[in-house]
Amino acid sequence: MINVSRAGKTYRADTCISGNRVRLSLGTRNEDAAQRLASRIEKALAEGAQSQIWTELEPILPQYTFNQFAGTVGYRPQEAQPEIPKPTWNDLRSAFVGYMQQRMAIGKLSDSTRDRYLQTLKQFDAFLAEKGIVFASDITRAVVESFKVWRVARITAKKGSRGGTGMVLDVAVLHKLFQVAVEEELIARNPVKFEGRPGDSPTRGAQPFSAQELSQTAAASERRFAHIHAVEMERISWF
Repeated sequence: MINVSRAGKTYRADTCISGNRVRLSLGTRNEDAAQRLASRIEKALAEGAQSQIWTELEPILPQYTFNQFAGTVGYRPQEAQPEIPKPTWNDLRSAFVGYMQQRMAIGKLSDSTRDRYLQTLKQFDAFLAEKGIVFASDITRAVVESFKVWRVARITAKKGSRGGTGMVLDVAVLHKLFQVAVEEELIARNPVKFEGRPGDSPTRGAQPFSAQELSQTAAASERRFAHIHAVEMERISWF
């Protein structure tokens, strides 16, 4: 049992620890507060080292007082867990570059296709730099939609441009990049919404999208996007 008594201007706890009578400051001048502290200490002692009350008492009690009471039940403060760094755009980019290297190693992606995809990444690099975006969590669907407008404007501004069809492939590449990031648990969801799919018979290199993805596209759409992709392959050097 803990008795509360006044010592000068503050209150203290009178009790026995390991058979020895001790008087420990409660660090308060308010009698009601001192009584509440004594009650909480008694409950923490009854619950033992696993009591959550110790974390409540530690910042309130004088350090010596806290150590004396907590030490009797073997309480040890939990070590602060290191904060997991937030994934950045560069983390996602690196993961996708690694994915492409793996695909190339097994003959599923050609050099020319990889180079075209890297051009898309450079465009997205420039867009994010303009927006001051670093962390992956800040790349929302709204941000991606803004990129589409930004990308079409840059494409159509070029002399001899045939329109913004190159944006379709850019978006498809970004969709795959974010899907790889989801699979590697860097992010929880893919923020990229398709504007369409490139064709499943590219004129250069192997198709990096899965058969399951391609099977979701209707036959009529496949013919349309195959045409778009063929046009895009002719314009690769323009980006």
